[in-house]
Amino acid sequence: MKTGGRMMPPDRSNILCVCSTKLIIPLQIIIVVAYHTTYGSYLDLPRLTFNGKVRVDAATGNNIPCNYHPNETIDEGWNLHGTGEFSLFDCKVTSALGSNSAQPLNDAVINSAVVNNINGPYPKVADLDVQLMLTTVYGLTLAVIGADGGILVQGRVKPFVLGQDMWRRNIISDDNDTKRCLAMDFCSSAKSASIISDLTWGEVSRSHVLQKLKHISDQRGGMLSISLTVYSYMSWSPYNFTLGHCIGTIGPPSLNAEPLLIPGERMLSFMNVPYHLSVRNSYNDILLYNAPFQINHDSLRLTVDFSNSISYDLHGNFKNIGQLWLGIQDQRDCIHLIGDPIPYLENNWVHKGCIYDHVLAEDTYNHLLSSPLHVYRATKSIHELNSCLHTAITLQLMLQEIPKFIRPMSDYLSKLEYKQSMTVELKVTQYGLPIKDQKVHIVVSMRAAAPQGGVLPFPQISSTDEQGIATVVFQVVKKIPQLRTFSDPQTPCNRLQLPIEGQLYYFQYYVSDTLQNNDVIQPANIIQPANIIAFIAFSYFKEPQVPNWVDNVGPIFKYYDRLFPAMKHIVNLGDYFDVTTTKNLHLIDYSMGLDINHPSHMPVTRDMSPSKRTMIQKWLRQKPKPIYSLQLQKKNSCQSHAIKEMVPLCIHPDITRKLSRHDIPISPFILSRCLKCEVDIQPSDNYFQQLFTQINLPSPCNDDRPLTKEGGAPAQSELCDTNRPLLRSFGLTIQSSELCTLQQLKKQLQTAIQLEFSTIPLYLTSLYSLVDGCNLEISQIIRSVVKQEMQHMTQAANILIAIGGRPIIDSRDVAPSYPAKGLPGGVLPNLFINLERFSKEHVFKVFMGVEVPHDISVDTESSIVFNNTIGQFYKEIRDCINYLGDEIFIPSSVHKQITWPWVDPSVGFGTRMVSDTRSAGQAIDEIIEQGEGASPIDPTEEHIPFSEHNIAHFYKFEEIVCGRHLVNYYGSYCYRGAPIPYDPLGVWPMQSNPSKHKVRPNTNCYTQARAFHGTYRALLRSLQEVLDGDKEKIEDTIVIMGSLGIHARQMMKTKLWPDKESSETCGPVWDYDWD
Repeated sequence: MKTGGRMMPPDRSNILCVCSTKLIIPLQIIIVVAYHTTYGSYLDLPRLTFNGKVRVDAATGNNIPCNYHPNETIDEGWNLHGTGEFSLFDCKVTSALGSNSAQPLNDAVINSAVVNNINGPYPKVADLDVQLMLTTVYGLTLAVIGADGGILVQGRVKPFVLGQDMWRRNIISDDNDTKRCLAMDFCSSAKSASIISDLTWGEVSRSHVLQKLKHISDQRGGMLSISLTVYSYMSWSPYNFTLGHCIGTIGPPSLNAEPLLIPGERMLSFMNVPYHLSVRNSYNDILLYNAPFQINHDSLRLTVDFSNSISYDLHGNFKNIGQLWLGIQDQRDCIHLIGDPIPYLENNWVHKGCIYDHVLAEDTYNHLLSSPLHVYRATKSIHELNSCLHTAITLQLMLQEIPKFIRPMSDYLSKLEYKQSMTVELKVTQYGLPIKDQKVHIVVSMRAAAPQGGVLPFPQISSTDEQGIATVVFQVVKKIPQLRTFSDPQTPCNRLQLPIEGQLYYFQYYVSDTLQNNDVIQPANIIQPANIIAFIAFSYFKEPQVPNWVDNVGPIFKYYDRLFPAMKHIVNLGDYFDVTTTKNLHLIDYSMGLDINHPSHMPVTRDMSPSKRTMIQKWLRQKPKPIYSLQLQKKNSCQSHAIKEMVPLCIHPDITRKLSRHDIPISPFILSRCLKCEVDIQPSDNYFQQLFTQINLPSPCNDDRPLTKEGGAPAQSELCDTNRPLLRSFGLTIQSSELCTLQQLKKQLQTAIQLEFSTIPLYLTSLYSLVDGCNLEISQIIRSVVKQEMQHMTQAANILIAIGGRPIIDSRDVAPSYPAKGLPGGVLPNLFINLERFSKEHVFKVFMGVEVPHDISVDTESSIVFNNTIGQFYKEIRDCINYLGDEIFIPSSVHKQITWPWVDPSVGFGTRMVSDTRSAGQAIDEIIEQGEGASPIDPTEEHIPFSEHNIAHFYKFEEIVCGRHLVNYYGSYCYRGAPIPYDPLGVWPMQSNPSKHKVRPNTNCYTQARAFHGTYRALLRSLQEVLDGDKEKIEDTIVIMGSLGIHARQMMKTKLWPDKESSETCGPVWDYDWD
């Protein structure tokens, strides 16, 4: 019985003795108990467990050595185009245990969602070296979300290796499964552990477990510990590709900096277990793997983590390998079974985190302080065992505790430059207690093919201190060449020198009285041994005084562009002209300057040496001159990888040729306007009739008759006075002082934000449907419009901020939904807005309908007036601002307004700061001019010079429809400029109006849709924080925008129905809510 009155009475009923003798306990061990300290970890109480799925979309181009050879054809492997993202899917808290009980509680935190990075970019995963693919997770922020949507607790997770302890866990049942499992991650399982820091707590008064965790965390440096097990990972299937199952446990932090790479104070291991043939399968695989455990010395609670230990079948169900027991063996070789059988076949076993808890009897507890714990498989019914029998007859040993447990207190993989050194601490314990003066050996691993002597340990034999810690210093002592010699006779690159960054060095550690791992024959299904430390010694690099693209930066960027093609959707690293745009220069510099654990850190450069990173940033800050004009000279080069049935051709057809099934022929009325310049000067009645019919525009004063150039509208009445513009939201004239109030103006400006927002997904969906490398000019035109719409939305927000309002963007009442009829604010109420893949018909019927000018005619004598247009909407806002005067503006609001950085010249203008009626009027005029054009006579009249990039949106879209740029042709404006090629085969066959309701669960389309939707919602949350005054989030918001495009294009390539012949693909899901 422990001193202090804290010991629970021994529960002898929970011990089943296989013999009749009692345990023989050495007396001196009882003395040790009084000095034992409980440290705590995720295995301790209180703790909570969550279950769900995890998406690991690692880019695998750098997994294949020959891909580093510039002249070799790229091997796509299994996920060349991966986004490099990590995310949790549908994870919920399934179990919560309090501080005084091993029984799950009906706590308020049960069923709470566990999510990652709710207001920022997804975490990133990177395989850091081709010879040691330790997939490391960076930038993970974990949050527990309550039923009301509030954050209960949130914190940052220290980077961790997903495969810290990995084995091939699947039970192989036949030859077909063998072929699949020996090469796929699907059959593997891996366990990781880390800490959560920078915690923020919400309202946790309803949760006993969270209250206790908060209390302990506050006492221990504001941290928590976490363990994550990932299994059944889909790296091959047309269903749930890149998804795996996960089990996570969150608990108290350690008091004494307990090593995190291998969790638990003690370890049950498969090593040196003499397996009986009956428990091996035909492939000589083991059936049980390592299980960390600990003993709480206050409550005598034994806790064992089996989440990465027990085999499962191809369906993810635990394999029934018989009844399993925990047990101990006394000095007479009598086995004592502890507690009840391990309940690994119960339905709620996974919900409990696969963690076994049992309060020990006092004599069993004392015995375990100096003796190993075992796991046995019973070969007979336990009730038949009534005498002490040999293990091989009645109980088969499956796992046994490692007597001396050694593990590092730092990361598995570290990166060093020439002459740099790193101190590594290794902790050695015996039955949970530190060992002093224990010899620890460091040897070069036989797994490494590296040349000897590049990294050396000092000393090679070290002794532990009173805390059981041995200290070894590793240092890079040689200059590592720029090229690495790769040795693998089975690859065409064997013995070739490849431009792989640095050189990998493996080391193994062991204590004097244990076997080296090199001398142990490991089972076939052990993938990653735990007792390694690895170093990448970076290639020696001397920074040039004046770096340049051709000799220094370009070769490095082209190498990353080859291995990580997903980056092309943000910036084409292999293209000087794309890299040197204003936005991309600043974006790359910002991203590469972030901490490596930041999710916005340049995702493909985490293996780059600091010297090269410094050189590249120096070049970026020289602001190399961009050459915009040459961007238009790129050749179309379609690239399709996901859908083999559809290979776009990009053949630059004439607009009059017969179109494919991906488009509908354009009306002859439109062609007549496009092809004859005199028709542009004097548009025909039929053209307007066709336009009205297509986009269902209302005639003035709600008259049902179609409006033509000659008239046809009813006589103007008092209700139809065109000199009295309407505020659409209220149906009253602004001449009424009761209507044009500050409060009403704020509502109208919020509607303007919603109006601009509604156009962005509309245009982006068609933009994303264009196949990479095809229809480049069309893509550039639509992209320029999207950029300007985003500027318009920000400008409307700035005006609202200037008059004391709060812009709202992250709300289901603001976010658009599709299909829709009309735009917010009563604009174009009869226009049907659908999300469609790109086609000229869609541009004409919808895009041009959205941007239709208030005055469309270019004839000086007569014009057609459209009511309820975007331009008219903004003019009424401008009139109301002028009516209210400068008094409504708050001088101090200027510093709260938003200016988007890194604006390219093609956008046209930066966001204005608004402080009075004059600046507000200028901002609104620019919005109107970019959308409609300044006058009905000259569609190109704007404050900036005329070019094909800055004409009003309506005419930009008409350029696409006509297939030629709008030019001044002998004093008349017509579409006789340079051709705008269009290939309808260069469009992905996206489904119409994609939504969450059209996506079938358990398909790759579903996985991609969830990833896109998560990015979209993170973008809205991040943008809302920016609008609320957090300007430090602006750069991250821009990064998320780039990620959104990557996911959208992935969806365009993914078949909607993998088991059907249809080639129809997914599309971006813009629903605000998923569940």
